[in-house]
Amino acid sequence: RRRTPRRVASHIAMGIVFGTALVLVLGYTITLLWNTIMPGLFAVGHITFWHSIGLLFLGRILVGGFHGGGGHRRHRFGHRGDWHQYEDWWREAGEQSFREYAASHPPQQH
Repeated sequence: RRRTPRRVASHIAMGIVFGTALVLVLGYTITLLWNTIMPGLFAVGHITFWHSIGLLFLGRILVGGFHGGGGHRRHRFGHRGDWHQYEDWWREAGEQSFREYAASHPPQQH
């Protein structure tokens, strides 16, 4: 399909609507869960909706970051070649390390 200005504008509008709805739902859910669980467990105060939005963004920054690319990120060992490198390492170094450990720690008799 061709990318017409109208199509691009509609995708941007849908993205804004979807993103806003997602933030509202997640903010409400975080507020509800926090105010239901945390005060009883840790004797902390209740939070507002805006506090939960702040927690949502803080968690995203600390854990996941803000990456572009539409979900095309490659995770470690997510590519076939990466697994082969790990398997090669295990054959060479891992098995030798295991043999050395097993030799220095004989099984205990019960």
